[in-house]
Amino acid sequence: MRDGLPDHWGAMLGCEAQQGQSDPGGNPGICDGRKSALAPTFTQRHLPQPNHIPIPMPTRSSQAIPKIEPGWEIIIDHPSTSLRVGFVAQDATEGRWTVKRACVSMKKLQRVADCPAVIFAAAIATRLGASVYILTRFFNPQRLFVGNESSRIAAALASGLGFSSPYPHTPVAATAQQPPVYPLILAGVFKVFGIYTVQSAWVIVSLHILAGGFTAVLIYRLGELCFGKTVAIVAGWLWVIPWMFQARSFAVSFTNAYFAALAFCVLLIWLVVAVHNNRGWFLMGAYAGLLLLLQPSFAPVFVVYGICLACSKARSARMWFALVGVLLVLAPWTARNYIVFHRFIPFRDNLGLELWLGNRPGMHGTMDYSLDFPGEDPTNYIRLGETRFMDAKLNEAWQFIAEDPKSFMKRCALRVAEFWYEPYPPAMLLFFGLGWVGTALAWKRRFGWLFVTPAIVYPLVYYVTHTYAGYRHPIEPVMILLVAYALVELGTRGKALLQEPGRDSVSTGHMAQS
Repeated sequence: MRDGLPDHWGAMLGCEAQQGQSDPGGNPGICDGRKSALAPTFTQRHLPQPNHIPIPMPTRSSQAIPKIEPGWEIIIDHPSTSLRVGFVAQDATEGRWTVKRACVSMKKLQRVADCPAVIFAAAIATRLGASVYILTRFFNPQRLFVGNESSRIAAALASGLGFSSPYPHTPVAATAQQPPVYPLILAGVFKVFGIYTVQSAWVIVSLHILAGGFTAVLIYRLGELCFGKTVAIVAGWLWVIPWMFQARSFAVSFTNAYFAALAFCVLLIWLVVAVHNNRGWFLMGAYAGLLLLLQPSFAPVFVVYGICLACSKARSARMWFALVGVLLVLAPWTARNYIVFHRFIPFRDNLGLELWLGNRPGMHGTMDYSLDFPGEDPTNYIRLGETRFMDAKLNEAWQFIAEDPKSFMKRCALRVAEFWYEPYPPAMLLFFGLGWVGTALAWKRRFGWLFVTPAIVYPLVYYVTHTYAGYRHPIEPVMILLVAYALVELGTRGKALLQEPGRDSVSTGHMAQS
């Protein structure tokens, strides 16, 4: 027996005790665990009684403990956790010590938390529960169709009237007010389950829930690829919490945001995998074009991505294949709009109206739907027609901005805050504040540009026009990954700071003096 530690304990713990070897702090009796990856190092330190001997967590509920000196405290450390369970030997006789299986349970819990199928099921369950609660307690599912332009266009498509009629009480006329992908999805649902029926409403909400579940798995995979396993687990479970489902107006609304978030995660994973691959760039470009026809607000993000990729000589040639894919997918919709409206409209034509809603004379706050908004009063929309109406609103907005630029800058500043704190100001500011910390930390990482770009570039159009809680959702997977990265990185750095050798020696000296 050496210093109260039996000589054969090293073999029992799955490693060899090194006679005469010392740890960095000068304490004798180090076992480095070279024979077993699961056996942690342990050190017998000369500390005031009771003394401490770290040993691995027993694999059974009880384990034979050899003869030890009275007063030694046995600290049991599980390799995969920081939990500790301890007991003190009261006498020098051999015996069996019953040990709680807390650390073993934590290992099982970690395996469950690290399972993508569990994350998927949890995300589905939380969103389904929130949706059922909202649609049974606050309003009927059919109310979701009221004031929803995508639903009205989908109803026109399902009725054989073509891509038309985004606003109520207006004549049937072609429109480019929405990009085509999401209304086409809703039209397919209407064809099968009926136009504006309760069944259609529940099917659409279910599709959104399913998209949220798959997004959780993709967040996990993306985090694993770019930040490591721990960040992946934290981010996946952060997404399980139905953040936006607590905002009733957005939680069950018919918006492309859920599919956009899912599709953007797919594109990011594709970029990470394909960035060093010569194949698949044309298909990736075609997929990016489809995503733009689902959510055009990604266009500035994709431009920056393209510039970053083109700046690399090794990848500049591949970018031409991706660009061809994007243009080929956008071409049919752009050609249709040119034939119908006699102008170049690659995505949608309502930028003038959106700018006017957040910048017009007599408005209140940072957004105002009163007066000429076609959903409230379609008179001018009907009189001028869609494209001329949108042009008129664009001119009014630019004139108002030019006449009072200070007021415009003030509204933009307010919209910056609103974009990040809605719908729950204190919690969202804290949460996305961590996201911006993660953005700063991820800036120089290998794939950091994939995450920093949407965080900075995507919201710009909403700062200038107007914002709403759901507009942030397509990039929330990125922000949640950055939040998780900030939490893990700050925790790691804090732990390393607390474990500095100087701090340990100083604290040991204080204990000896006491």
